[in-house]
Amino acid sequence: MMAQLFRALAQFVMQGKLQASVIAILGIPVISPAAVALVLMRLGSSPGAIVFIAAVAPGLVLFASSVANALMAMVSTAIYLAIAIAALVLRQSQSWSYALGALLGLTVVNTIVMFLGAPSQVAAITNAIAETSRQMVAQYGTEAQAPLQVTDRYTLGMIATVSMFAAIPSLLLARWWQALLYNPGGFQKEFHLLRFGPVLAVVCLGVGLYHYSAGEPSWGAVFFMPLVVAGIGLVHWMVKQRGLGSHWLIVFYIFMLLVGPMRGMIAVLAVLDSLLNLRGRVAPRSQD
Repeated sequence: MMAQLFRALAQFVMQGKLQASVIAILGIPVISPAAVALVLMRLGSSPGAIVFIAAVAPGLVLFASSVANALMAMVSTAIYLAIAIAALVLRQSQSWSYALGALLGLTVVNTIVMFLGAPSQVAAITNAIAETSRQMVAQYGTEAQAPLQVTDRYTLGMIATVSMFAAIPSLLLARWWQALLYNPGGFQKEFHLLRFGPVLAVVCLGVGLYHYSAGEPSWGAVFFMPLVVAGIGLVHWMVKQRGLGSHWLIVFYIFMLLVGPMRGMIAVLAVLDSLLNLRGRVAPRSQD
């Protein structure tokens, strides 16, 4: 039922630029960015540019009408821009590792640009988070607890994390839509074979671990997220290779959501796959 609903929505998006623009301008989380990415991946930059402009138009109006909402508008526009460029990278390269690498790089650059473009807004959010933390500790905490030491770097890390959390599912949904309409089974094959190059994988792991050790978990999560996606793809591939039921994936996702360290283990698994080609080592046994 859900697949049929999503298929109908994807068909509506691909009926024309007007229909795609309607979905994009509604600003529905994940759905609207996915509509932009789908048009870009299927039809290219020229038709996709119209849908992209429709998607970012509300944010630009918000930016022009109220200085107080400048950062919110910049974040929204930056997310759409990162998704759009990553979608074009995926269209040209047919490589999820390149697309996710581009998404990561663009998110970091966009976050820096936001800080340079609206430093007062970032500072305002930083002060608001710090004040909320002080109030929470004063009302519910103990004498031993201290408020969060919030800096602009902390705030930017949160913005980057939110951007990646918004962008990755949107790009995955768009690619699934494209396969659903034009290449049945193609998304599963791409996702199962997702593997980063050794250099990029090690860099993501190293930078992520550095930020975690420096007490900046938001920035650490930003660099771990692409690896986690690759690790999830590897787990899906192994479940299929072994002929295991989908209930194993359900258990896997429950553990991944509830057990925080497991996400780090999945990221490390993706790095090991990049370095050691775990699929090549497991594949021969699937013939037993």
